[in-house]
Amino acid sequence: MKTSIELLASYQGNRSQVLKDKRIQQEISLADYLSDEEREDLLHTRNMSRIVSHCNFAIQTIGYPIGEKVDEKHLSILSEIEVAIIKKRLEEGLGFDEIGKVYGYSPAVSKDIFSKALRKLTKHIRDNTVGNEKE
Repeated sequence: MKTSIELLASYQGNRSQVLKDKRIQQEISLADYLSDEEREDLLHTRNMSRIVSHCNFAIQTIGYPIGEKVDEKHLSILSEIEVAIIKKRLEEGLGFDEIGKVYGYSPAVSKDIFSKALRKLTKHIRDNTVGNEKE
């Protein structure tokens, strides 16, 4: 599979070739810009992105069970404010506006801190799970 930079370079090179003679009336498609393999790579990447997007939407729609405790050993990788916001959101079920009022942040900033902390947390958990499976 080609990298996005390689796909961009191929697109730009082929685009220049296609556009050299503008006088000829022609219909332009992806085939004019990308090879069959590159189109497959592009469509595969787009499909995977769509799947991930649907999964993320499903997880956000389902939400998090209120009162679920987060393991302290995982929380150790987060800053104090990240731990506090994670606990308020996941364990107490508070909304971002309520969390923001407690810590003096806007709801958007509270959500941003929560999202970043959640990404750190899930990455840490994935890394530890993969490490344990290898042993």
